[in-house]
Amino acid sequence: MGPTPGRRGGDPRHHGVDDRRPGRRHRQRHHARPGNRRRRVFCPLPGKVNVQNASVAVLVARAAGIDLDVVLDSIAHAAQVPGRMETIPSATPNLDPLVIVDYAHTAEALDAILPTARDLTRGRLHLVFGTDGDRDATKRPDVGRAGARGAD
Repeated sequence: MGPTPGRRGGDPRHHGVDDRRPGRRHRQRHHARPGNRRRRVFCPLPGKVNVQNASVAVLVARAAGIDLDVVLDSIAHAAQVPGRMETIPSATPNLDPLVIVDYAHTAEALDAILPTARDLTRGRLHLVFGTDGDRDATKRPDVGRAGARGAD
């Protein structure tokens, strides 16, 4: 198995993730250390998982021989993926509520995203979720419990 981001022996490592929401846009920064070069990386996508994904992108791109500056610029300009921790712009920037859309449909998925939503939230965290009526009804109680654990 190859290097793992953020772990001993992994390259790059991310340090000091800075989670802020100026202008309702969540920002994260981490240091990538490819070839012992410390670089500041901006990832506009919310959630620590996106920092990890950006680190993997650096690893894969470096292995493919892609220029580091091109990779870092691409990460900095990454577009939101609809339904994946997608922040919805507010008509009144810098005012609540912050609205996030995610297609999480299992208890495990809610358990993964709600801590990130909590980190982005000032005050109470409200959750609205649903399931397709034609889907597995047996997982609904677990999804409800995950929502109750992670949201107000």
